[in-house]
Amino acid sequence: MLKEQSFLLAQDREKVIGFMSFRPHYMYEDLNDRVETIYVTTVIVDQKYRGQGITTHLYTEIEEITKQRKLPIMTRTWSTNDSHIRVLHNIRMQEVNRIKDGRGRGLDTVYYRKDV
Repeated sequence: MLKEQSFLLAQDREKVIGFMSFRPHYMYEDLNDRVETIYVTTVIVDQKYRGQGITTHLYTEIEEITKQRKLPIMTRTWSTNDSHIRVLHNIRMQEVNRIKDGRGRGLDTVYYRKDV
């Protein structure tokens, strides 16, 4: 539910051109780990503004929040979302889990994490 999340906006003058929502106290669990994180749930950038570093800037803002709270950043995406994965690699997020066919046949769900 979005009302239980925080968000950041990227604007060009009065126009919203990017949006990132996140859960500031998300408990990530897998077989080996249970840790409180700041979990990015949604990233959207207006198509006309893509490729200009807006997603990277939104993640930079999240990093500033995490430095204050000393929590890792986490997110997930699908294995074919090349543009998002490229940003995640550029900001040094690491793949920590992959669910094969998690979003359908041939479409894995991929989790990323960065300790700040």
